Amino acid sequence: MYNLHLWFTPLIYDLFLEFHHFLSTIALFGDVDALYRLIHDETNVFNCTDEMEFVDTPLHISDASGNTSFVMEMMSLKPSFARKLNRDGFSPIHLALLKDHAVQSINSSITCLIDKSMIN
Repeated sequence: MYNLHLWFTPLIYDLFLEFHHFLSTIALFGDVDALYRLIHDETNVFNCTDEMEFVDTPLHISDASGNTSFVMEMMSLKPSFARKLNRDGFSPIHLALLKDHAVQSINSSITCLIDKSMIN
């Protein structure tokens, strides 16, 4: 593992912000095809987000926007994002509840939170 502050030079930080904005826009609009194109171009697309302790992940953004198909894809790709809190202390499920997108988001989140090793 690495600490972000040790390798974030101003140039890298600016590139990260631009990349994070692009990923956030994809999540906001729920563009699953664009997500997979991005993954194809940049295989470590989620590494920086995963390293941050408190961050709005693409799952937070898509859950709050009610983009259920994008939520399902994100839960499949990165189930660890379901447990991540943003800077306000909210998980993706909290945001879905606040925005009344609860039923679809909770169903997809619960499915992915179940420890798959317990299912045969």
